[in-house]
Amino acid sequence: MLDVSRYYEYFVLLGVYVVYINIFCALGVIYSSKRVNSALITLLTVALINLTMKYAQSEMTPMFKTDLALVQHLWYVVFSVCWLISAYVIYRLHELLEIELGKFAKTIVFASLFAGCFTLVKYISRMHLGIDSDVFNGLYSGMINAVNVTVATLSIGVTLTALVLKFMYYKRTC
Repeated sequence: MLDVSRYYEYFVLLGVYVVYINIFCALGVIYSSKRVNSALITLLTVALINLTMKYAQSEMTPMFKTDLALVQHLWYVVFSVCWLISAYVIYRLHELLEIELGKFAKTIVFASLFAGCFTLVKYISRMHLGIDSDVFNGLYSGMINAVNVTVATLSIGVTLTALVLKFMYYKRTC
């Protein structure tokens, strides 16, 4: 039997770190480029959506004790909608600002769509079909956290690249 409930606190802490990482990465890209680019659009969108999800989580968690069924419905719907909105906003802002969707942005859009759709599948299977298997619960927790870690890692990589390029340009012009 796969029991991921004992890791819940770690998953929550991981989510908090992901929020901070994306905020600091967005600030790093702002510092490095001082203009709107694909990475900045993506990082700011991810940071805002992650803040929204953390806020929603903090509001819903205490409600687990009073109205479990309602919170379970809200939980899956809110998080899947946040992931899907994230993908849409990144794509739409690139389109509106006439900025090409970079590799980082494409990867984040794909990861957001994956997480949003996977969360919807989890919601439908658990809440409407009554399928609540330990294997699927473990897979779901693992996949969502893998997406969070991947997004955070890519965000750090993009930010460090932007900062190194800025430093190299600065040294060359001095």
